[in-house]
Formats: sequence, C-alpha cells, structure tokens
Amino acid sequence: MGKHVFSEGGAALQKITCCRLVDDAMGRFHLKTVAPVSSLIITSPSTLSMATYKSSYLSTFVTSARLVGVLGVGIVAGYDISLAHNALPSLLASGLPADRLVIVWDNIYTKSEAIGAPILIGSLIAFLEAAYRASVRKAVVYTPLGLTSGTQLVLASLPILVALPHTLFSVAPVVWRLKTASKNVEQATVRGGMAYVDAVGLREDVDAFRKRTAVRAGLFTVAFVLGLTAF
Repeated sequence: MGKHVFSEGGAALQKITCCRLVDDAMGRFHLKTVAPVSSLIITSPSTLSMATYKSSYLSTFVTSARLVGVLGVGIVAGYDISLAHNALPSLLASGLPADRLVIVWDNIYTKSEAIGAPILIGSLIAFLEAAYRASVRKAVVYTPLGLTSGTQLVLASLPILVALPHTLFSVAPVVWRLKTASKNVEQATVRGGMAYVDAVGLREDVDAFRKRTAVRAGLFTVAFVLGLTAF
C-alpha cells in the first residue's frame, strides 16, 4: 500500500492507492500503482473554525434581533390589552362628566402615543433583520408551526404592518375628534368659561377607540406569539 499527502489551498488531500509487486524482464521487482481505492478531503482547522464562527455569529444575531422584536411588540400588545380591557372600560363606567372624561382620555392617549410608535418601528425592523439573517445562514431551523424561522419572522412582521393602515384609517379619525373636544375644553377652562361637549357622542367615540384599540392589541399579540416561537 502507498499513501501520498500533499497540501493545496490550505486543505490537506489524502489519496490512498493500492500497489503490487511485479517483476520485469530482468527479474527485478518494483511497485506498480493500481487504481485508487478512495480519496478523502480533510478541511483544515482554520477553515472549520471560520465556518463555525460565521454560523454561530448568524445564529446569535438572529436570536438577539428576534428577542428585541418580541420584547417591543410584547410591551405594546400588553399596554393596548390593558387599555382596551381595563383602563377605558373603567373610565367609561366612572360617571365623570363629559368634559372631565375627555381630558382624562387625552392624558392616557398622549402617554401611549409617546412610547407606542417608536417601539413598534423598532420591533418591525428587528423582525425583518432577524428574518434576513435566518435566511442566509446555512442551518435551516424549523419552528413548532413547521415553518422555517426566517419565514415565521416575516409573518411576525405582517401584523405590525397591518396595524399601520388600521391605525391611520380607523383609529385616527376617532382620535382627532376626541383631541379636538379635549382642546376645546382646555381653552374654555383657561378663559374661565364652559365648553359645549356632546356627552353622548363623546362617550361613543371613547368606546369606539376602546374597540379599535382591542383590534390592534390582537394584531400585536399575534406578532408577539409568532416572534416568540420562531426559534
């Protein structure tokens, strides 16, 4: 048997061949190579380390970005659930006069508006970035839903995108009417007078805002669950 080892491009190539003794016309023996039995390419340790590092880096980045998206959309979903099923029903049942009720609603909405939009944008970017990184890594990971992690992360971003037109065309008109009423009450208070407020219409608008906030909470909850289970 004979074994020849040579280096090419940083990798070691081993070629194992069979040999047999043959005699020539002069009665001398020499080795004759028969067909190769097998060949084996062994990747160098440095190449293996680089591939392992790249795979580990991508997996870590996907996990980190996914958790950022999950955390952000989870915060907004929890806030909207609390708003739709606790704070606003309590406000409507409080028996406050319409002028006081709209001021309290305005304070609640202003706080949620300040934190909601930036967090949602960050979550959307994080989900899409994680989906891209998951699609380019070599290891294919399947979620409990039977989808690849990249596909499920894209699906997790869709409810956030759907919430944008819902907010713009469904929630925003109600918010505009309520904020206008709140501004009129504040201006009348500053002047020492009383503002006329349609009590029935105002309560209907607050209840409409509650219901549409509940729809948004449902969308964000779906995004949260999809992102959480996209391992």
